[in-house]
Amino acid sequence: MSTIKLAVPTMGQAGLDSERSGHFGKCDCFTLITIENGQIASVENIDNPPHEEGGCMRPVMLLSDAGADAIVAAGMGMRPFMGFTEAGIDVYFENETPKVGDVDPVKFPEVPKPAAKRLGDAEYPLALSGTGTNLAVLNGCADGVIQGVFFYNSNAVQGYAQPAKWREALSQAKLVVTIDVQMSETALASDYVLPECTVLERLELPEFIGGKKHYVALRTPIIERIHPETRPCDEIFTALAEACGVGQYFPFTVEELADAQLASVGTSLDAVREAGIVELADPGFAFGTPTFKTPTEKFQFASAKVAEAGLNPVIGYVPRLVEPAEGEFFLIGGKQGIHSHTMTLNLEALNAISREYQLERLWMAASDAADLGIADGDTVELSSSECSGQVAVKVTERLKPGVLFLPTHYGGTSPYLTRAQGFGLNMMDFVPLHLEPGVGSTMSQEVAVKVRKVEG
Repeated sequence: MSTIKLAVPTMGQAGLDSERSGHFGKCDCFTLITIENGQIASVENIDNPPHEEGGCMRPVMLLSDAGADAIVAAGMGMRPFMGFTEAGIDVYFENETPKVGDVDPVKFPEVPKPAAKRLGDAEYPLALSGTGTNLAVLNGCADGVIQGVFFYNSNAVQGYAQPAKWREALSQAKLVVTIDVQMSETALASDYVLPECTVLERLELPEFIGGKKHYVALRTPIIERIHPETRPCDEIFTALAEACGVGQYFPFTVEELADAQLASVGTSLDAVREAGIVELADPGFAFGTPTFKTPTEKFQFASAKVAEAGLNPVIGYVPRLVEPAEGEFFLIGGKQGIHSHTMTLNLEALNAISREYQLERLWMAASDAADLGIADGDTVELSSSECSGQVAVKVTERLKPGVLFLPTHYGGTSPYLTRAQGFGLNMMDFVPLHLEPGVGSTMSQEVAVKVRKVEG
């Protein structure tokens, strides 16, 4: 019997009559079709998590866990394509264009699926299917279950949970490797750092763009490689595969793979390099009636999956884990529009904006500031059960009394990131390590703090 499970990115609810999504990473769900001997045997709905941190890598593990053999997509970048390839999932273009996998099978061999299951899934069944919980890695290292860790373009030590806990856990592992464009705090906690060149210095796989019209775009290097020791991620991954004894699955360069993919849609690497973006055949797009990806196809306030995890399935209030005592404040954190997590503060232009507008400041409600004799721009000492540090205050009417806000991009400690080091406070230093039930993410807003004005 010939059986294949084919995943189709879908808008709204999954189904054979549903509208396909032009972006597999941002689709509402995947329609998973089991085909036996050329006939459709079953159709399943696979929810797709929000396209946030981790982005297009999330569906890789999601569909691998679901047993998918292939995915139909309008296109994808190098990272998710390599992820699907390593998971043994064939990648095809949607049927308006030829399939990605329709290339020389000798030159581009199929990679077998990994047999191992992901750590943390049993304990945290509601974790994002595409990534799981990174804190399972932290706990696995601390418990000795994990002996080796590879980080790619991820500063987990600085931004995913309390940095001291990360450093302690990673020190227990026998091998920690970071692949990054900068010497981040995670790189400093590693045994080896494999330096990647920046996006401005490397070629990536074509990006096939869906929607009303279909296009293919290409990210190409615009400057020569500055540091000779750096390598693009495809060369690093290929060299690692070779060192691990599986190099036979990657006997090609990113240029060769890109050219093969582009040839399958009637263009070439040289042509797309020249044009930057090329329009493909008209996909015949038509608007449809949207539906929600729920059993009723309507907006629901209850989730069966949450109930299966032993939690309240109905949306409602959940008491906080931490309540401030007398004289304490809630501390909450969040992002600023100019920065990406803890990865961009060392960039000269963005760092200059942060400094010019004093974006590192701690926000405090005007009424609280008046009670404590604190004026806008004063320096205060912020302290919790885990940490203390000094920072300037921004007094504002746009914050609820009893609550402080601290942006989450600051407080770098890497001496190699000279602009970011020592600038502001890192909120995660102040937060005790608690894992969210069912999900396994850090409970980053569960912390109470005290504030004291620094005199003089």
